[in-house]
Amino acid sequence: MIIKKIKMSKKNLLIASAVVLIVIVGVVILKSRNKIGYDFVMAQKGTLIQEVNVSGRLKPRQGLDMGFETSGRVSRVLKRIGDQVFANEKIIELDASQLYSQLNQAEAGLAAEQSRFNELQSGTKPEELLAARTLASGLEKSLAEVKANRKAIQDKAVADLDNTYSSALASLQKSVSYAKSSLYTLTDIQYNHFYSNNTVADAKARAVLYLLGAADAGRWTNSSISSLSGGAFGQVQKAIASQVQADIDQALAETSFALQQVKTALDSLPVSDQLTSTEKANLSSEKTNVLAEISTVSSKEQTILVQKSTNIYNLAVAEASVTSAQNSYNSALDQLAIKEAGATQNQLLIQQSLVDAAFAAVQNIKSQLAKTMIFSPINGIVTKLEVEVGESVSPNMVVLSIMSASEFEIESRVAEVDIAKIKIGDSANVTLDAYGSDVVFKAKVVKVDPAETIIEGLSTYKVTLQFVDKDDRLRSGMTADIDILTAEKQEVILIPQRAVFTENGDKFVRILKKGNEVEAIKVKTGLRGSNGEIEIIEGLNEGDKVVTSIKEN
Repeated sequence: MIIKKIKMSKKNLLIASAVVLIVIVGVVILKSRNKIGYDFVMAQKGTLIQEVNVSGRLKPRQGLDMGFETSGRVSRVLKRIGDQVFANEKIIELDASQLYSQLNQAEAGLAAEQSRFNELQSGTKPEELLAARTLASGLEKSLAEVKANRKAIQDKAVADLDNTYSSALASLQKSVSYAKSSLYTLTDIQYNHFYSNNTVADAKARAVLYLLGAADAGRWTNSSISSLSGGAFGQVQKAIASQVQADIDQALAETSFALQQVKTALDSLPVSDQLTSTEKANLSSEKTNVLAEISTVSSKEQTILVQKSTNIYNLAVAEASVTSAQNSYNSALDQLAIKEAGATQNQLLIQQSLVDAAFAAVQNIKSQLAKTMIFSPINGIVTKLEVEVGESVSPNMVVLSIMSASEFEIESRVAEVDIAKIKIGDSANVTLDAYGSDVVFKAKVVKVDPAETIIEGLSTYKVTLQFVDKDDRLRSGMTADIDILTAEKQEVILIPQRAVFTENGDKFVRILKKGNEVEAIKVKTGLRGSNGEIEIIEGLNEGDKVVTSIKEN
């Protein structure tokens, strides 16, 4: 009996062990089905680079700007941007229909004067006498009309010149303000790096003297400079107060010279490694601003000269019209008297002089017609075309550029979402479709247009880049892929952007802790990189395990 009991106990033990094993396996399987896993990265320090990728095309940096000597409406554009042109080839025509009409009238006048001369030689018929009286009456009315027109032209000339001076005065106020700001930037860099540099101090002293009227100010502080109001700056204020054209002319001359001195002072600063990137960018920006203001002041001076010239011309034309009308009327009276009394030798001589004057009028109109066409002075390529058929142009307004030079720049359109990242002076890597992605050219941003252009309903901004080095491989019209380096930070904590999520306006990441526990941590982010990484300013430490995805098995 004892032996039997022992055998049964072993059997029961085996059965119980099997049951326990089955239960354990089931629990393990059940747990494995609900197991949660995490993908994570280690928060680490590194360098974060932000780039903006755009495309563009190469174009020549400089060109021959051309315009008309007269105003008018464009009637024909024979070439387009990128077209090749040859010397003496016609490119643009203005609507000259009025001039052709005047030419027809002048030629008809010449024929009429010649006919009258012929009539004087042959004697007067009754019907010719009646016609002469009718003509004299009509010319008397025409004379009254051209006199009224002369008065209107005189009034318009005064108003146009006043408007031109007002525009120049507004630009002068901006120019001297920009120049003064440039002196502040120069002084900051001078005090930081070149206080003992006599060349810088001397150039600055001349700039302050002519811009603000103070002598020996080569090492003055910005506080001292800001209180000055003499020189070109003072002349501008005087012109604003007086609104006298002579004062504005003086202000233009003094401001132009003072801006040149400010430019010289800025150029005297050595561009070396002593300067910070911000100082270099500020100095480049101020140089660009001063150059732009020099160009603006020069343009305003030229505009005033053009307006005066235009006024003189228009008044001369109006006066000539009155003189012509008066002469025609007087001639008609003379012709009537001749027809009534018969011609004398002296009258024949007078009529011959009228024939000569009519011929000169024809030649003058032909000369004006020549000014309604632009011909290329060189063999080249059209790089800019500012007008289309139907648009109006003003005298000396640049309407096209021709260029065949070897220096190039890139124009690109940047989307509104990226434009705030780009600034003048940013460096860029450029690849050209013609040479593939392995050939990289260095460039930098030199201009960012402040105004947007709407393309397919989206706001874009034109950004201009220039190549750092000349290269014979560059060709106008080549397609470029550009990576503009807009920001760079070193030794910052980096994680993938996808690991950051937002709740109630705050940003969080999930941290994997011991025991496979996850905790949401509030963070403060910084710069976003071009490779999908983001800077963490607050909330994480180097080495933290940051969850990038959660998965269930």
